[in-house]
Amino acid sequence: MHIIFDARYIRTDHHDGISRFSAELLQGLAPLCSQAGDTLSALIHDDGQRRFLPLNVQPIYFHPPTSPKEPLSALLLNTYQPDIVFSPMQTIGSFGKKFKLILTVHDLIYYTYPQPPRNLSWPVRALWRLYHLSYWPQKQLLRGANSLVVVSKETANQVRTAGLYAGEIDVVYNAAAPEMMQLGQGRPSAFTPEKAHHIIYMGSFMPYKNVENIVRAAAFLPKHYTVHFLSRIRPAEKERCEAIFRDARGSDKLGAQLIFHNGVSDADYIHLLRHGALISASLTEGYGVPIAEAQALGVPVLCSNIPIFKEVAGNAALYFDPRLPADIAAKIQMLESEMVFKTLASRSIMQSRRFSWSASAKRLFTIIHEHSGR
Repeated sequence: MHIIFDARYIRTDHHDGISRFSAELLQGLAPLCSQAGDTLSALIHDDGQRRFLPLNVQPIYFHPPTSPKEPLSALLLNTYQPDIVFSPMQTIGSFGKKFKLILTVHDLIYYTYPQPPRNLSWPVRALWRLYHLSYWPQKQLLRGANSLVVVSKETANQVRTAGLYAGEIDVVYNAAAPEMMQLGQGRPSAFTPEKAHHIIYMGSFMPYKNVENIVRAAAFLPKHYTVHFLSRIRPAEKERCEAIFRDARGSDKLGAQLIFHNGVSDADYIHLLRHGALISASLTEGYGVPIAEAQALGVPVLCSNIPIFKEVAGNAALYFDPRLPADIAAKIQMLESEMVFKTLASRSIMQSRRFSWSASAKRLFTIIHEHSGR
């Protein structure tokens, strides 16, 4: 069987969520295909993506996913005579296809919060907003799929509720980076008072991430707390967060220190996580990769009381109302209890074992073979 894996979403600088999903699944899928006697090829559009391909995977140079050619992808792919094509996104065109097609939906976030990622060009950002004005465009794209993959049960529920796809929906979970699983080595983070006072946020500053309420919560914390914001941040966004913090402070005796790192290396990210606790106040997510990463390292997690985080974090997190900064601050201070900290750290290790790229690759391999004959 000839399988084509759409690897065009792999970033050559550093992984975002979809890039990691693509790269890790491809690495796990390759040996399974080799053992089964399948031929595995990968679509790429950048020569730098070749270094992420396993040795036995043949590259197929293709247009970028943002190209005007994308709606005609199936017609172009027919020339390679695949039996089945898997894409970690849902934009690949299915018109005229002569193969089975599996598409992926990660979340429905941008129907509620339509602001597009800032790294996209302005024409793509404009199309992004138009695309998310209604469910109709995505429904049309998904109609051509023989199967749909999602990254969580919660996303599957949302897809069904929205009526986006009437066919079979399979869950292939995200997971923490393998190096984090190895570094954790099944050992929970040991308690120290200092760790309870270092709160780590990893993620963008887009509206649905609700960073403003983490900032407001920091204004309610004692001064010996430090809240670290690790991702890159524009100067205007930083100034806005600092203004929110000043406005929220009700007393000179309160107010954690805010540190905006404006980007960190993987090594620094791991170091900071292992010397603190992770927080996420998102209002919605498709999965929540930073939570999985923290739990793989045995680090306590504080997060929004929303269905997707219950699915990912299980009983290994302290949950708060993301719309109430006072509740966020109260939950943060619960980590000062050694028993609470140790319990969450131990549970994090256990919870992280529910998700692995090896298990997800095996699940995808099974899905591909289940649909290859249909």
